Amino acid sequence: MPLYTIVRDVSGWADSDIDAAGVRAVICSYSYSEMRWIRSYLDRERGELLCLYEARNVEELREHAARSRIPAGEIRLVEEITSEPFFAAAGPPPGNG
Repeated sequence: MPLYTIVRDVSGWADSDIDAAGVRAVICSYSYSEMRWIRSYLDRERGELLCLYEARNVEELREHAARSRIPAGEIRLVEEITSEPFFAAAGPPPGNG
């Protein structure tokens, strides 16, 4: 399933607004069988919420955002890179042998 980031402008939003948006996002997600909200990161300084989603396409994400009444600015297709393979390749830390 494709992986996307969504940049949301939440400047001026209180924590309660963000919480309410999260509830709306979950409720509306039931209409999209293959969509999954993975996690979000709040950048208070910029007033942005960066959300990570799995979805079939950008159009589905925009429709979900509109139905949830949550802004969706830039949406980008991304790939996940985790640290695990690099730690495995590096081996145990020095002195643990």
